[in-house]
Amino acid sequence: MNQARYKILHNATNGWYLIKENANNLTKDQCDQMLSNLVNIEGVNPNDLRAVKIAAPTNSSTMLYDEEPKSTVENIPEPTIQPTIGELTPELEASLTSITGTLGGTITYHSCYDANNQWNKITIEYNRQSKK
Repeated sequence: MNQARYKILHNATNGWYLIKENANNLTKDQCDQMLSNLVNIEGVNPNDLRAVKIAAPTNSSTMLYDEEPKSTVENIPEPTIQPTIGELTPELEASLTSITGTLGGTITYHSCYDANNQWNKITIEYNRQSKK
């Protein structure tokens, strides 16, 4: 019999997302330990965390959720379409990397989904300056 697996999501201004890459496919004990560390050691607000029971082990990347949580632990099945950046051609990725390098910035690729949609997002940050 397969043991239930969990992932830990964090609520931020852009919705719910996987808090760390290794916060996925956790046993109940691993999930409890990681939640304890996040709250007690790293100082994460427990109201901004939720443990989600996953249907099956997965190696999915960071996910965003726009829906509000209904409880601390939910039984949410994984989407049937796995998020991917596969549509991004190597040529386009090289161009984006070049532009980002010219700007002296950083580029982040996001694969996102909610209950009804799946999308990819690319963020380029540059010209970051301290307000002090």
